[in-house]
Parts: sequence; structure tokens; C-alpha cells
Amino acid sequence: MPGNKVFMKTGKSILELKQTLRERGMLDGASMVENCTMDNERVYPDFSQLQEPSGYFSLVIAKGGSV
Repeated sequence: MPGNKVFMKTGKSILELKQTLRERGMLDGASMVENCTMDNERVYPDFSQLQEPSGYFSLVIAKGGSV
């Protein structure tokens, strides 16, 4: 389905999700928050900059496209 996508609790498969979004042309419009509202919160306005696995409580928002 076309439209924005939200992926929740993606920690274990975050790098796989990143690759899938790249293949579908959705990586450029994706952002991520890891451990939202926690002391160790990290924000990635540009999800493509993520280089390592993330924690369990990770949320990715990808604009447009279909997955």
C-alpha cells in the first residue's frame, strides 16, 4: 500500500529494515528514534546514517512508497 510507514520495535532487524527501505526507494525519507523518552534516547533524522544495530525500542518512520 502506498503512503507513510511506521515500524515499531525494530531493534533486532534494524539493519535489514534499512536495506529493505533502500531497495524500495524509501530510505531518503526515513527517520528513527531509539529508546524514545528514555535517558539513552537517540534520534536519527536521517535513518541512512545508522551504522550499527539499535535497541529493542526503536521506531522508524518512512515517508511514501510501499513496503
